[in-house]
Amino acid sequence: MYGAALVACAATAALARDFQGTWQGYIHLEQVDRPYRFEIAQDPQGHWAARVIIDNDWGDVWKSDSISVNGGVLRFSIPFLGYSHGSTYEGHLIEDGTAMDGMWTAGMPAPLRMVRATPATLWRETAHQTRFVTVDRNVKLEVLDWGGIGRPVVMLAGARLTAHLFSQFAAHLTPHYHVYGVTRRGCGASTAPAVPVIPASALTLVAPNTYDVRPLPNNPYDANRLGDDIIEVLDALHIQRPVLVGHSIAGEELTSVASRYPDRVAGLVYLDAFAEFAFSDGKRYDALFTDEHPMRITLLPGQTPQSYLDVDSALLLGMHEFRSFPNVPALAIFALPHRISGLTGKALFNFNAGQRRAID
Repeated sequence: MYGAALVACAATAALARDFQGTWQGYIHLEQVDRPYRFEIAQDPQGHWAARVIIDNDWGDVWKSDSISVNGGVLRFSIPFLGYSHGSTYEGHLIEDGTAMDGMWTAGMPAPLRMVRATPATLWRETAHQTRFVTVDRNVKLEVLDWGGIGRPVVMLAGARLTAHLFSQFAAHLTPHYHVYGVTRRGCGASTAPAVPVIPASALTLVAPNTYDVRPLPNNPYDANRLGDDIIEVLDALHIQRPVLVGHSIAGEELTSVASRYPDRVAGLVYLDAFAEFAFSDGKRYDALFTDEHPMRITLLPGQTPQSYLDVDSALLLGMHEFRSFPNVPALAIFALPHRISGLTGKALFNFNAGQRRAID
């Protein structure tokens, strides 16, 4: 009897240990297979931890806030991953320990089979050099250098993402360009300055537990401060007149740099980044926060405006309203959804003739 119990306990422990390691798999969504990677570990005290990378080379690491292993079943949750209520995974280890079948839930549940990665199958980034450049007092930015020949191209990722996002893309550019990537402050391995204290003048109570928050003074995530960071990187690495490529919110950095230092760049490429924070026609404020169009936040019980705000919020509150476009060659690329009926008849931007020529 005792022998059988010991065998059962040993089998359960073996299954639990088998969860440790790196797992890879795909979810099929909207005609696209999205890669997911899990890194599962257990420390000597028996505490489990999970890290998730979505789309493989986003570079941002999402850490679990709860995780449990019960025999052959793994469960963990990731806070605020794409949805305010977070995301979860529950997987069941198959008998030989080489895969687990489960469900990934982020808004809607989707089946996700994870296969244990081996040295031969592990997803890897394109080879690059990493260095850290000091851009401000006690602030260093991670800079990736994929090498290559020709004109320099400097790539900037969207909010919460890192330069690793461009790993696979860079491989297509290096035959023709020398490609760099910069991880902005507050993201990835770059320094994250503290979010400033919110002055009373920046807050307006508009309803119970609901505030309007206006741009913060001395915000280390101000758009022009982020633009200055890019100039510091160009100076430190002796990069002359690069093409700046920016994804999403990085559009504000592109416009900030080109508006103030047009002679420092050869051109701009906006990847889903030419929104109101990159150029404003003074009419649309869907993605731009100003004194006249503040950010509205609703607090949970026990939350304060200061505890609510994080680096992402500081980035949004650091936006500028750029009303004129710099005289720099630029290309704006938009990834439209598969179903665009809801956008029919809606103009994304209103350019006058001079501004249109500036971005052709």
